[in-house]
Amino acid sequence: MASTIINLNDPRLASLASALGGVTSASYQDFIKIINASPPYAQQLDSFLGIARLMVSKESLNLPGADGVDVPAAGRTDPISKEILLSIPNLPAESMKSQGYVIAQVLAHELGHAFDPGLEAGNGVIGEARAEINAYKLMSEADINLVRNAQNVSAAGGELFRANKDTSMP
Repeated sequence: MASTIINLNDPRLASLASALGGVTSASYQDFIKIINASPPYAQQLDSFLGIARLMVSKESLNLPGADGVDVPAAGRTDPISKEILLSIPNLPAESMKSQGYVIAQVLAHELGHAFDPGLEAGNGVIGEARAEINAYKLMSEADINLVRNAQNVSAAGGELFRANKDTSMP
């Protein structure tokens, strides 16, 4: 079976490309590079984009936290439509990771929700754990492949992420 490749000009990712400054922006190019460094990630994203939409907001997204008080959120997966909304202003600022890397991390987590069969039930902590496991699997493979193949280079220069020399992981 041939590997899935997500192209820079994929029209299903146009809103993300636009929010990041276009397909030539370093953040968007880094994001695509990371996705394609993990074949399961590229396949999962392609499958998702075949059934639902990825939406991007330049506005802050606030969702109810565990205590019912609204807190900033970088992403949200709708339990009915499975659509994912990413909030660019709420992306965590991580000094050892490029913005494209952080977007890939957040999206990997949200894809975990989109493919969680218990999403409609609002399965709380268990759902968050499943989403984090999904993100860990997808991003770990990308991390290892990028470092192993000497591709841990951001389109803006420097590293996509600072890797541990023993594990190839951030």
